[in-house]
Amino acid sequence: MLFSQDSVVICVDDDESILTALSVQLQKLVDTEKVLVEYYLNPEDALASIPEILDLKIKVIFVLTDYQMPRMTGAEFLVKLKKMYPGISCIMLSGQANDEIVEKLISENLLDYFISKPWSEEDLIKKIRLIVPADKLLIKD
Repeated sequence: MLFSQDSVVICVDDDESILTALSVQLQKLVDTEKVLVEYYLNPEDALASIPEILDLKIKVIFVLTDYQMPRMTGAEFLVKLKKMYPGISCIMLSGQANDEIVEKLISENLLDYFISKPWSEEDLIKKIRLIVPADKLLIKD
């Protein structure tokens, strides 16, 4: 794994069409000369890659995850992720998570923001801008 960027955004969803839509939307926002965007169909693969990314001194800006996925839910993924890396910001994008699950994840500091599917690009950008400080040059204006 060799990156020229010094930061990464990680997207996890078991649906390739969702990852494709996110790719199109994130290309409008993320400065890809400075930020790598990594896409994973499997949360286990994402969890395995994050230590390698961090070992290369690449900062994880935020993780965007689905809730309903085979083998591991987004909630289980966030519990494992935050146990290892409590400082990583997380957004959940889902049509399956109920309010109780989302509130619990937020109250336990496992989730920063939740976006319902289908989502609007405007809402996605708004939530990302809440995570990424305005003074950082990691997102396009």
